[in-house]
Amino acid sequence: MLKIFFHVTSQQGASLFNDAYFQKLGIKGLTHQACVLQILHAGSTSLMGAQESELGIHHFVTFGNAFYLQNLWAKEQGLSYEAQNWELEILNAQIEAFQPDVIYTVNPEWFSQNYSKIKKTPICAAWKASPFAKNLDFSCFDIGLSFNDLYLSQLKEVGVKKAALRDFAFEPSIKPRFFPEREKDIDLSFVGTYNDWMFGERNNFLSEIIKQFYFKYKIRYHLKTYYRVKGLVPILPFNFYPVYRKSVFFRDFLDVIDRSKIVFNCHSDSTGERKGNMRVFETLGMKAFMLSDAGRYPEFLKEGRDFIAYHNQKDLLDKVRYFLKNDQERIQIAEQGYQTLSRHYSTESCAKDLQHIFGSL
Repeated sequence: MLKIFFHVTSQQGASLFNDAYFQKLGIKGLTHQACVLQILHAGSTSLMGAQESELGIHHFVTFGNAFYLQNLWAKEQGLSYEAQNWELEILNAQIEAFQPDVIYTVNPEWFSQNYSKIKKTPICAAWKASPFAKNLDFSCFDIGLSFNDLYLSQLKEVGVKKAALRDFAFEPSIKPRFFPEREKDIDLSFVGTYNDWMFGERNNFLSEIIKQFYFKYKIRYHLKTYYRVKGLVPILPFNFYPVYRKSVFFRDFLDVIDRSKIVFNCHSDSTGERKGNMRVFETLGMKAFMLSDAGRYPEFLKEGRDFIAYHNQKDLLDKVRYFLKNDQERIQIAEQGYQTLSRHYSTESCAKDLQHIFGSL
């Protein structure tokens, strides 16, 4: 079995993963590996197949830009490093210690820029699920993976030798282990990014939902956006303020999904016909009801059985009204979506696919 080294970076994780965060999860004095397990338990789908049972054996996960975690690993190994170069030095020490067959990064931009300074492995793989600049050089990667055909084409254009379709995954045991069945106290929620250059259609839909339903139902938008007045005031349309809440991540994000009768989803303007963003799998994996934009979804997900799709603004609003009044039908669809995800899009099934994809190179 191939040994896969997962290189993960996260703007949120870099600042969030600290002693206080892991104490909040209920355990003090964790080892590096135990901290990684806690993050997996918090629902990080970006690892795309890293299974906790194989950590330290066939899988190694590093959050390369999270100083708390990397420094913790270095201390456990008795490793000293130069403060100004900690990210590369600790990463290289981890690669050398684990001796992987594959390095699989979710940040190909950073990895490619630093490739000459990184210890080499037989296979370098990249994941990309969002637009990126066309002037990049990704020729260091043997294979690029994405859920979207458009991004696969772009990966080839910037030098990736081979591209393969790979959907997101989610660990279905997170729901029963950490989120017992309870009353849902949010009628409709959305957690995601708000900006004008990438989500024009989504922004319009979110605005219309407020206009139509705010005074009758409990609407909550946890939005990552830009801020003004020293970071205190979010840059949003005025009508968003009554439903706006700060962005949430990991366990807190899953808690919002679990509390919601309807989880709204809408892909970016650049996604095209192929759908299947991370929110699809997080929502179904939490046994929540998803209302998402119509398109071509992953092979085993069936619209009308596992989730409901809308085709335009009127259709969206009509379906919000209908499913907020028809609890049993909504619950049945959410249950079926969870069963489909458990069978076909678990981290276990994803891990097997990655072994096959990387093993065929």
